[in-house]
Amino acid sequence: MKWICIPGLVLFHSALLKAQCPPNINFSTGDLSHWTASTGSFVFSPPYQIVYPANINAPTGTTGAVTIDEFNHAVPAVTVNTANSFDRFGSFETIPTLNGYNYQYSVTLGSTLVSNGGGGNSGYVRKIEYSIDVPPGLPTDPYIITYAYAMVLENGSHTTSSQPIFNATVMSPTGKIACASATYNLPTTFTGIVNNNGGRLDSIYEVDQTIAAQQGFTLSNVPSPNNNNRPNESLIRVWTKGWTEVMFNLAQYRGQTVTITYEADNCLPGGHFAYAYIAFRNDCGGPKITGPSPGCVNTPSTYSIPTLGNGTYTWTVPNGWQITSGANTNIITVKPGNTGGQISVTADNGCTKLDALLNVTLLPPTLPGNVLADVSVCTGNNSTTLNLKNNQGSVIKWIASTNNGSGWTDIGNANNNTYNAINLTTTTQYKAIVQNGQACSADTSTAAVIKVYEKSIGGQVLPADKAICLGQNQNTELSLTGNAGDVINWQWSDNGSLWNSYNPAVVSPTLNTTIQTVGSRYYRAIVKVGVCPADTSSAAKVTLVNANFPKAFITPKDTLICYGGTASLTTTIQTGTSYQWGNVDALVDPNNNKVPSLPHTFTASASPLFTTNYPISILNNGCPNAWTDTFNVEVRPPINPFAGNDTFIVVGQPLQLNVQSNISSGLGYLWTPSTGLSNTSIQNPIALLNAAIDEIIYQVKVTDLVSGCSENSSIKVRVFKTGPDVFVPNAFTPNNDNVNDFFRPIPVGISKINYFKVYNRYGQLVYSSDGSENSGWDGTLKGREQPGGVYAWVVSATTYTGAPVKKKGTVALIR
Repeated sequence: MKWICIPGLVLFHSALLKAQCPPNINFSTGDLSHWTASTGSFVFSPPYQIVYPANINAPTGTTGAVTIDEFNHAVPAVTVNTANSFDRFGSFETIPTLNGYNYQYSVTLGSTLVSNGGGGNSGYVRKIEYSIDVPPGLPTDPYIITYAYAMVLENGSHTTSSQPIFNATVMSPTGKIACASATYNLPTTFTGIVNNNGGRLDSIYEVDQTIAAQQGFTLSNVPSPNNNNRPNESLIRVWTKGWTEVMFNLAQYRGQTVTITYEADNCLPGGHFAYAYIAFRNDCGGPKITGPSPGCVNTPSTYSIPTLGNGTYTWTVPNGWQITSGANTNIITVKPGNTGGQISVTADNGCTKLDALLNVTLLPPTLPGNVLADVSVCTGNNSTTLNLKNNQGSVIKWIASTNNGSGWTDIGNANNNTYNAINLTTTTQYKAIVQNGQACSADTSTAAVIKVYEKSIGGQVLPADKAICLGQNQNTELSLTGNAGDVINWQWSDNGSLWNSYNPAVVSPTLNTTIQTVGSRYYRAIVKVGVCPADTSSAAKVTLVNANFPKAFITPKDTLICYGGTASLTTTIQTGTSYQWGNVDALVDPNNNKVPSLPHTFTASASPLFTTNYPISILNNGCPNAWTDTFNVEVRPPINPFAGNDTFIVVGQPLQLNVQSNISSGLGYLWTPSTGLSNTSIQNPIALLNAAIDEIIYQVKVTDLVSGCSENSSIKVRVFKTGPDVFVPNAFTPNNDNVNDFFRPIPVGISKINYFKVYNRYGQLVYSSDGSENSGWDGTLKGREQPGGVYAWVVSATTYTGAPVKKKGTVALIR
């Protein structure tokens, strides 16, 4: 046997070994194999130290171990996570995807258990360790350990150093590697002193929220599960920090053993918890730039490398590209130009310097194209092939909308340029979502609309069995009902089997039958919805009866009468043997429904009080159908004019007349006599009477200009020769006989009664009026009749010239 040495293969294998990660560094076995796990507590008394009574050492102690409990408690302190979930406080995933790398496993280090509630005297601590045998090789060949972490820390209102904490420590044979190690905790500032727990004074440190936010911390809205019996402490005190990725280089320790330790500690007093998640990449070669390749022309993209502790970053991008954000960080956002090229980054933290390159090609932007085939189909069994044209990029999915584009739903398993839409029952729009590579933005095509028509339903023709008479010119129509779709034509048949279509087509839902010979004929409608097949209605039978249809005419068909008036309704019967009124309210017909001879003319009288219809039907022996027509009698509403109550004035006092009526407009007026009136043809003339007149009655005729109807009203005006005054009776008899039942002042030449008051003999006010109403006193007080006797009164008024009038006196109440 001969051995053949292939130098290139040896070099490749050697390089592979130099970059190979330690076994189970990423928990890929689903347990803690090769790791050491420890749990313990902080002794909160001199010499103030952490003790780890529970140590589970690698390799044998942790082989197959998935969970390690808290010190002295059956509560998981270290747990290997093989299935993703979400943290209860931070809502982030428990197994991350970061910078383009999909982690498969993680470890939860710590819990929400605190010693205040668990019987201990100090804060719980937990840690895991791994001793890495760094492969031999050149110190210039990177050996990268990349881990990601997320934290949940409960604020204890302590100094920063006493707060819950998460540590990452890297130890070489010569000591701690500072640039690879890190401490993560909440930054706090001193805010004051409070009195807690029976007089104990505690210093209070609050989270510096500005610095905390800069470090990526967020206050959770989920309350802490731990009540520490501090009345001034809010349960909303749990802070979270989502996943962050960190790398460190062990190249200078090739051939040596380096120990990495991750530790989550509760606060030193023990009453506030800490836990963290840790995940590792299973790739220990040089750093890699992650980001889209190919990219997209003129489309912003993000490129990154894991964080190098305390590192600085120098990026270069191809000509024509712009770094729009993050130029000095491990994550940049760029706007590419029109051509691809090489992206490079140098990360340097003083301990190590790392370089990474990524060649990026560019794709043109997405063109979504348009979906062809706006079509119409019939509901149910249908099939339409939609084609996407003029697109640039691949179809991610198709989407559909059944509500005119207001909402869209994804169509599963559809990512080709064609889509077959089948068995639709409602009108649907379709679009395709297109993306030209991951870096280019997805875009939506124009929509195609598949209009879905409901199936045609012929319906029923009514009446289904109809008789008509010779010469019938009324009620010859057939009507289609219960149909779905439009009438495209009617058909007729003399035997119900051989059908003839109308030409030209009749598309109305009603048909005026055209049978002209004695016998029967059948009619039906053809109905169609969109592209759906046409359907036929039920058939109606029409029979021509060998008898003449009645014939008559009426006059006037429409009549306008005044309220309380009478309309004359005249009918002339040319063919017919009897007639009948459909409404006899307020109707007088001296003819008594008789037809003595033909032609026969008769007149009925109608006196309705409101607009009324009077249908009349004429019958002829042998014909089952009646000739019908209707008289319409429109009654104008009553005018009901009111010129006002009789009144009194003094000589020279202007009197404003005003007639009110039931109709508000379209009226004419005529006042008589014209004596003293400013105008006789308006609603509200002014009367001015001299001393020659003692009394005058004005009559006003109010005419409805629409109908010519008119009604009258009058008002009596008595003229006093005295000056303006208020006259008051000296007795009244309130016995409900409608004669002198009320005690009231009588104003003459008065424009306003200011008040009118009545008092009994004890000075008690029994009646008062401000003049707005002048009904007078009815002899009662609060509903109770007052005794007969003498009562005092006082009245104050103002004349039409503005002069005051005030009078007082007595009145006798007689029972």
